[in-house]
Amino acid sequence: MQKTIIKTALITVGAIIIACGLIFGSILIFDSHTSAQFFSNIGKEETALKYYERAYEREESEENLLLVINSSISASDNAALIEYFEIYDKSKNKAEDEYDEFIAGKYCTALLEEGRTEDAFKSAKKYVGDYSSTCAPRAIIAYGFSKQDKAILTSALALLNAVSLENATTLSASALSTIASDITMISSYLATN
Repeated sequence: MQKTIIKTALITVGAIIIACGLIFGSILIFDSHTSAQFFSNIGKEETALKYYERAYEREESEENLLLVINSSISASDNAALIEYFEIYDKSKNKAEDEYDEFIAGKYCTALLEEGRTEDAFKSAKKYVGDYSSTCAPRAIIAYGFSKQDKAILTSALALLNAVSLENATTLSASALSTIASDITMISSYLATN
C-alpha cells in the first residue's frame, strides 16, 4: 500500500515537472518578448538580444526596434547596435528627445569601437539635439578622453566648432555655453598632452 502511494506521488511530481518544462519551453519558442525579458532579468543579455531580434523580425514595429537597440546596448554588441540603429535612423531627421540623443551617442561610440570614425562624426553632427549630457558629440568626447585619443579629440573639437556656428540661432544659451566649455576643455587637454 505504501509503495503505491509513493509511486503515485513520484509519478505526479514527475508529470508536474514535465508539464512545467513543456510550458517553459513553449514560452521560449513562441513568446519572444517574455523569453527576452526572462534572460535579461537573469543577466544573459546576449541571449535576450537574440530573442528581441526574433520579436522584431516577427513584427517590425518601432517599439520592438527600440527593445533590440536597448538590448544591444546592454549586451555591448556593437554590430547589432549599429545594424538596428541604422534602421531606426532612417526614420529620423534629428534627435527628437533626450532618449534619441542617448542611443545616438551609444551608436557613435559603437562606430568608433568598430573603426568607423568618419561615420561616427557624421552621425554625431546630426544628433546634437539640445546638447544634453547624453548627446552624440558628448559621447564621442567622453570616448576620446577615455581612450586618450588625440585624433578623436581633435576631430571632436572641429565638430564642436562647426556645431556652435551652424546652430548658434537654434541652440539655447546654456547649450552654447556648454559647447564653449567643452571646446576649452578639449583645447586645454590637447595643448598639455
